[in-house]
Amino acid sequence: MKDLESVVDKLGKEKADLEKVRAAESLKHTEEMNRLRKSRKYEVTHERIRVMIAMIAKAEKRFHRISLREDQRDKYDDARYDTALKRAKEQIREGEEARKKAEEALRAAVRDKSDAIAREKALRKAFD
Repeated sequence: MKDLESVVDKLGKEKADLEKVRAAESLKHTEEMNRLRKSRKYEVTHERIRVMIAMIAKAEKRFHRISLREDQRDKYDDARYDTALKRAKEQIREGEEARKKAEEALRAAVRDKSDAIAREKALRKAFD
């Protein structure tokens, strides 16, 4: 009986020791996971900042090129753009005139039709 009790005590101590080891390993694992998570957050944040800096630099470079191009435009470019603008305005004006002519022709056709209907009615009355 004493052997059995000593074996049970021994197994109980081993179990307690194993639970302590398990708790310690679990704590180490949790700490390592937190460390890795923080490290990953830092890496992601750092990468986002790097990408934003690259995008800002690219945008500044492009805007600088545009501003240089605008500064270097000469009178020929201005005249060419002005000519294109005038041409566009003329086309709009011609379109408006064509629209007005079409409206006037439509009004005349409606007047002619209503006059023809009125004449036909008068002729029918005269023959009836």
